[in-house]
Amino acid sequence: MARLSKLSLCAVALMSAAALPAAGATTLVGHVAAKAGPQNARVWIIQLLNTGTNTASSARFTGLTLTQTSGAACTPVVTPPSSYPVALGDIAPSAAAGANFTIDFTGCPNNAAFILAVPFSADSGATTGTVVRYHQYR
Repeated sequence: MARLSKLSLCAVALMSAAALPAAGATTLVGHVAAKAGPQNARVWIIQLLNTGTNTASSARFTGLTLTQTSGAACTPVVTPPSSYPVALGDIAPSAAAGANFTIDFTGCPNNAAFILAVPFSADSGATTGTVVRYHQYR
């Protein structure tokens, strides 16, 4: 068994501490919670989960794009629940909030695949990111 020197142990401890989020951080992760409805009015529920220790204040989605990666070319039409930005409100630690986006996939074959990108922000722009999901089908 290899022996670690005191210097090695200090380096491991420093690396571990650097990888942790700052105390009181807001950390948001997103996903597609559900998809339902007919081809011309599919409802995709996009959610953000706050895995941080602080409330995410005034969270919002600032857009939604679908980039086609396979299947016969088509152009889905996205209708957000309101104009952008779509307000989600405050998200407490360990809580989630989401929004329903209606997407018209008329003319898209069943095998049409997309990359979903949903940019978001919270905390007056201090927390930002993009929910990205590959291989999304209607």
